[in-house]
Amino acid sequence: MTAVRTDPVRAAIAAVAADAAQVDATEVDLRPRLREVLTSGGLHRGAAGVAAQAEVLAQLAEECMSTAFSFWGHRMALEYLDRFGGPAQAEQLAALVDGSRPGVSAMAASFRRQAQQAAGAQPTPLGVTARREGEELVLDGFLPYATNLHTDAVLVLGVELPETGGAAILALDLDTPGIEVRPATDLLALGSTRSGSVRLTGARVPASSTLPTPFTELLGGARATFLALQSAFCLGHARGSLAAFDAAGTPFATEAQELAAEQDRLTVQLGELAEDAYDGAAIAAYLGLRLATMDSAQHSAQLALCVTGGRAYTRTHPVARRLRESAFLPVQAPTKGQLLWELQSLSSTG
Repeated sequence: MTAVRTDPVRAAIAAVAADAAQVDATEVDLRPRLREVLTSGGLHRGAAGVAAQAEVLAQLAEECMSTAFSFWGHRMALEYLDRFGGPAQAEQLAALVDGSRPGVSAMAASFRRQAQQAAGAQPTPLGVTARREGEELVLDGFLPYATNLHTDAVLVLGVELPETGGAAILALDLDTPGIEVRPATDLLALGSTRSGSVRLTGARVPASSTLPTPFTELLGGARATFLALQSAFCLGHARGSLAAFDAAGTPFATEAQELAAEQDRLTVQLGELAEDAYDGAAIAAYLGLRLATMDSAQHSAQLALCVTGGRAYTRTHPVARRLRESAFLPVQAPTKGQLLWELQSLSSTG
């Protein structure tokens, strides 16, 4: 991918790098940095294509994966409203564009359902139901994990529609009465991402909160971008770990060279796939990229520990931070198990 560090973007990424240790050690509000990056044009939906935005996310993750992960969630919430929303979402979209409100992409269950349906498997429940009462929807259910759960956030999620047997995507205000956020505690890393679970109990939202694009069409149209931008922060994390040490003259020199060559190849592949993310017909390539970048991140973090030695086993060491961050990637949806299952399903039906 072409380097995209214009002066404003470079300054924003440098600020993220300066904050990385504090973001890991304490709970830092990442929203001011989000606004800086959006203002710089690095993640603005109209300023650059998906490939350029993917490279910005990768560069952010080279410095601080917590920040990159949080920004990815915001960028995807913006994606849903921008490409698939309607007039009812205009105010929320404007707030996401300028960063005055954070975005929450609580879409893991929805994408899992899409994959299951495509494979002919029994779909698992979305976890949240919506029933119509006049001009309102009444929501009940539970989201086990989401990020950017600030009080003023815009939450995008999939819901079951028991009355019709279908499903829909909603965009709603997280401070709606009946919505309770339960912060995640004692995470290995990502403590500043404001992650946690969400309980909805009789939460009432306007029926117009429903995005006008049908459930399956929205997911099919967004999934390639979803996976490409996820792969970007995985790859950035991998590149950052590899840059953290010099393996020359060590028994790990050949392994490090092979990893660097693999990351160069993945960087080119990500750029090519991200250019076509709005088409996204060959979803297997995006799934494979997500799996490969995750594996590279884990491998690179482990190698950084081996080369750096015992001092990297201190919690405050940057290599230790990257090692803890990398442990999250196989469990982030789509998990490693989900990726392998879907690739196997596509292979068997192809």
